Amino acid sequence: MQNHLHTRVSTPSKIRQAPLDFVAIFSGLLVLTLMAMLLAWQFWHANRIFNGVQIVGVPVGGMTRAEAVGALEGSLSGYPTPPVTVYLDTQRFPLSAEALKAQWEPIDAVNQAYLLGRVGNLSTRLAQQLGLAFVGYYLVPEATYEVAPLRQALSEIA
Repeated sequence: MQNHLHTRVSTPSKIRQAPLDFVAIFSGLLVLTLMAMLLAWQFWHANRIFNGVQIVGVPVGGMTRAEAVGALEGSLSGYPTPPVTVYLDTQRFPLSAEALKAQWEPIDAVNQAYLLGRVGNLSTRLAQQLGLAFVGYYLVPEATYEVAPLRQALSEIA
């Protein structure tokens, strides 16, 4: 008796690969990579000012608000305040900022910087964040003036 073992040898079938398959896989991976980068960007800036923001020449992008206030406190004291000009009909009356005791508030400037890229709908926020990252934004905070010296200066004019 002869025992024959009949085995079938199967040849592997070729997987058809079309150029469209490569394009679909590459596009899918690209979209997933971009989404991951976007999520990482948003996560990194969750409590930070977006990159590209400067307040009176001090780069505060990537800093938390507390770090930015600390960086600005020394810088804003030396930053010159603009003069105030009062117009009455055709006459001009320039008033010096020193006489009006002008002051910069670092916390207000930092809060303005923090809101950049966080206001509006999703597309507006993303467009502004890209603009901040690639173009940047130079923020000049508003100065506050004491009321008494301002009233005195105005009474001298009138």
